[in-house]
Amino acid sequence: MTNLGFTGTIAKASTKYRFAVLFVWIVLFLIGGYFAAGINDHTENDQGFVTEPESEKALALYNKEFSSDSIVSLSENIIIKSLDNQTINDTEFQSIVSDVTSKIRALESSVAFATNFYETNMSNLVSQDQKITLIPVDLKGTFENSALTARPYVELIHELDSEHNNFDILTSGFASIDLNFVEVAEDDLASEIQVMPIALLVLLFVFGALVASVIPILLGLVAIVIAIGICALISRIYPLNIFVTNIVLTIGLAVGIDYALFIMDRFREERSKGLEKINAITKAGSTSSRAVLFSGFTVMLSLLGMFIVPTDIFRSLGLGAIIVVVVSIVSSLTLLPAILAILGDSINRLKIPFIQTSTKEESKFWSAIAFNVMKYKIVGVIVPAVVLVLISSQYFNITIGASGVETLPEENRARKAYEILESTFLSGGIATPIIIVAESNNDEQSNMLSGFEQLNNEINASNAFGPILGFETSNSGSAYALQVAPKSSATSGAATDSVDLLRNSLIPKSFGVNDNKVLVGGQSAGYKDFYLLVDQYTPIVFIFVLSTSFLLLLVVFRSIFVPIKAVIMNMLGVGTAYGLMYLVFEKGYAASFFGFQQVESIEAWVPLFLFTIVFGLSMDYEVFLLSRIREHFDANGNNAEAVAHGIKRTGKLITGAAGIMIVVFSGFAMGELTMFQQMGFGTGIAVFIDATVIRMIFVPASMALVDKWNWYFPSWLNWIPDVRVEPPENI
Repeated sequence: MTNLGFTGTIAKASTKYRFAVLFVWIVLFLIGGYFAAGINDHTENDQGFVTEPESEKALALYNKEFSSDSIVSLSENIIIKSLDNQTINDTEFQSIVSDVTSKIRALESSVAFATNFYETNMSNLVSQDQKITLIPVDLKGTFENSALTARPYVELIHELDSEHNNFDILTSGFASIDLNFVEVAEDDLASEIQVMPIALLVLLFVFGALVASVIPILLGLVAIVIAIGICALISRIYPLNIFVTNIVLTIGLAVGIDYALFIMDRFREERSKGLEKINAITKAGSTSSRAVLFSGFTVMLSLLGMFIVPTDIFRSLGLGAIIVVVVSIVSSLTLLPAILAILGDSINRLKIPFIQTSTKEESKFWSAIAFNVMKYKIVGVIVPAVVLVLISSQYFNITIGASGVETLPEENRARKAYEILESTFLSGGIATPIIIVAESNNDEQSNMLSGFEQLNNEINASNAFGPILGFETSNSGSAYALQVAPKSSATSGAATDSVDLLRNSLIPKSFGVNDNKVLVGGQSAGYKDFYLLVDQYTPIVFIFVLSTSFLLLLVVFRSIFVPIKAVIMNMLGVGTAYGLMYLVFEKGYAASFFGFQQVESIEAWVPLFLFTIVFGLSMDYEVFLLSRIREHFDANGNNAEAVAHGIKRTGKLITGAAGIMIVVFSGFAMGELTMFQQMGFGTGIAVFIDATVIRMIFVPASMALVDKWNWYFPSWLNWIPDVRVEPPENI
């Protein structure tokens, strides 16, 4: 081993200064934990447009002309419902409404305004049977920090509800719904933690020893805590999305455990060959650690595609995932060698009976699979390709959308409140209105007023909206705003379709040549603009990820066919995950079996994020498998033997690594939020297909079909540096 390479040198240095390295990581873990504890105080639940779509322009104009504090109010509706058939005419009912109103007004830190039926005599605040009334409330704060603003307000509502057994006291509005999503997301973290014992069982299957199995989990947790701490520091300057913690936890467990798994397996293999402890660590560092570095770099390259989309949610989730991947790589290259140097062969302590821990005997099972698949190579390529393409074609039927309040658990109080508004007050969207706003010159005012009058009539005639909530003219007389409730929740297809109806039909019809001065804003319009942005940038992200992955594999393996094959196979894996997500979540096939609810759309950020993360993670297996195949091929030049050797040496390892990822992502799917169910199910399915159909069938069959052309590299590309995963000195 004359050439240790970069990773081998780091591994050797880490063994030499093992206790110093361990101390540094303990300090980093403690610091990361300190900052991670307060991350939710600095995160936001907002798409966060970097550009300025129409909905953002409408909001800016409304803030400028109509809002006294330059902020569109966070509207809430407190719902007071009698459970013993009392009506608004009963004294107790009136007393409770007055009591709730006064206590809400006293919460001056959060509440800007509150009124009730008894003060206004507005009939639209009372249900037809007079057993339910609304208390309109305006909260202080902004849409970006609405969850923080809503917390004391919602806690007070819960307290008031518990004090009155004969009444349900609930609240519904953007801020309270936002807070409920935050709280459910926090609860979903527990589901992700609960799968760790199952991950440990998978590691026990791979290593056959308890000590060795615990180490990768510890490294994963270290990477997660430090990464969340870094995200918390960043959020103090640039607020990240509230779901970044969930993403960091899941990705950190997946890659942190897998990277440690690959390196430890190589260390144990080298020890079984008779290498001394430090030499075995260094050899693992110059081989498997090098593969970890390349595969991690591929994951990060894929995740960089998220930054192309000009919204904070994509950039937040992409940044969080990249940070935890970087920390996982660094810990695998430094902390793991230090731990191995301290423990040595003690990692094989507490062996599990009946599970083989020696790596001297290579598995005949995996080589038999490889040779049998290569024997029927044409079938092995065509059959899986046809099946995966057919399932992948369902991708074109996917409807992207957003999780609305109706996707929260049935017992959730925000969902109950929304359903009361939906069933009793015509529209659950009255707290999240669509805002049509315009400004004009003095000579256009008459035309504008007439246009709004016609628009009012068109909206009423269309049957596509809830009630019109009001029309106002600014103090200057040059701006106008019409507010109308969507017919359903702000995130629903009906609501975003109504935004399309306004922009493409009703406004041009009502305002004629002045329609370009009329803007549609509000939460539904914001979601519509977000969907349009995702549609616009999806092909750009696809091209970026595919091209960068191709170029990286071209350089690493010095082959034309290998990167082309990898890109095609990974696309099939991701496409199949898309197709199955559509069939399960939108069509409802087997949804009840998995414990999911059928919904009208796939969360808008999920397909792109799934594509970037799965494409990057699948490259892990590609790099580890192909590096072993290339290593053997360079040694003897026999393609079939090299393929069989690579699958034989990595089969159990890749299966274990994939098993861990599937278990980790299933934690996502076990959560209550539909978006995380979709993310967990999609990534889990993609990894499963990648580790089974693609790695066990498609790879050996396609490589046998192409034979020695697998490693064809044109001479005119020889100027590219030789940075292959397994350098010749290590073969």
